[in-house]
Amino acid sequence: MNNWLAYVGILLSIAVVTALNSLSRRRTAAKRRSILGQRPSISDDEIYARYFAQFGLRKDVVLRYWHDAARILKVPPDRLRPSDRFEKELAPDKLIGSLDDPLDELVQYALSTAKRKGKAIDLANVKTVEELIRELGTLDVDGPSTRI
Repeated sequence: MNNWLAYVGILLSIAVVTALNSLSRRRTAAKRRSILGQRPSISDDEIYARYFAQFGLRKDVVLRYWHDAARILKVPPDRLRPSDRFEKELAPDKLIGSLDDPLDELVQYALSTAKRKGKAIDLANVKTVEELIRELGTLDVDGPSTRI
């Protein structure tokens, strides 16, 4: 009897956490749609010319990382902006903290990309999409490789 109650308790706990996580993901998506959906669409060419060309990074590299970041964050790339902050506009809902937070996936993407290229990447002070894209863009600049 006690084992049965323990199993029911575990199943109920799993159901509650799953439901709260699902609600958190929906609320995060709604928040992002509310913020990003009001923005005008911006083309890849304009994103590069307006925000990244002055840094000397290759256009194809910038746009590859831009689209990868948008895909991972589950936002339209034409509505994403370099000034979007990970802790504000792109932050997950704080209901319970999403168990599958796209920001965690984005960090893993950046670290694995750096590792694959045999270079180091410093994400400690990265607060915006622009800072992330610039940091990732440096991975494609020829120079000395360092292991992470």
